[in-house]
Amino acid sequence: MAFFSIRVIIIFFYSMVGFLKLILILVLLSLNTVLAGNFLFDNFYYSKSDSDSITFTCKYFDFDPNFVTYQQLIKLGFTAKQTESFLDDREHGKKFYCINDVKNYYLFKNKFSDLESCIKIDFEKIANGNPLYNLNELSFSDFEKLGLFSKREIVQIIELRSVLGAFYSVGQLRDIKTIDFQKFNEIKQYFYVCTPDSFNTLKINEISAQQLEQHPYFSHKQSLAVVDYRSKHIKISCAADLLAVGCFSAVEVKKIIRYLEF
Repeated sequence: MAFFSIRVIIIFFYSMVGFLKLILILVLLSLNTVLAGNFLFDNFYYSKSDSDSITFTCKYFDFDPNFVTYQQLIKLGFTAKQTESFLDDREHGKKFYCINDVKNYYLFKNKFSDLESCIKIDFEKIANGNPLYNLNELSFSDFEKLGLFSKREIVQIIELRSVLGAFYSVGQLRDIKTIDFQKFNEIKQYFYVCTPDSFNTLKINEISAQQLEQHPYFSHKQSLAVVDYRSKHIKISCAADLLAVGCFSAVEVKKIIRYLEF
């Protein structure tokens, strides 16, 4: 009888220990989820104030893509390889002037929705005290005031921009014949381009050779070659197809691909 009572006591003891462990786990989980009035949802924290309003805050930390460090990128969830690629691009001159630049950068595309509220671009720090002008926003009078271009060059710049819809790079100033390499190197420091929402695009599989050669980035020979390639291969679907046409260099394809609709 005594042995039976001891067994009951032991079973009851272990049952209580198990129950207490379960209570402790539930308490810890609750503390992890609800702490100081905050609760976690997906990739963001929402803080509930005394007035019952909800404040949206990034769970990571604010960062400037122009100055973010290796360690910070790793903390943001990027792999070592992605981080090294990003820093290499930045080392070679890549800059982010606006949120669209980040949104369209290939390494941020999958994470942009999570990180958008954390991105804080310090334009003044980028400029470092130097004047900087968005090439896609300057009017004729704005260009004139700078005193860097002739009136003919200003007209050509604005006409080219109008045809393209927008520039994607300051380097496109070199498409103006009178702006040679030396002049470009002297003036490029004053300009930047913020990635536009859209460009004027050509339906490369529908447009005629006559229409295509009206575009500043297609010669007569290239236009004919595109139509000929289309007739033999049904359609052009990517940059590799343009290279296969045989009349475009890799540099030319990289420049015109943004202005094409496949």
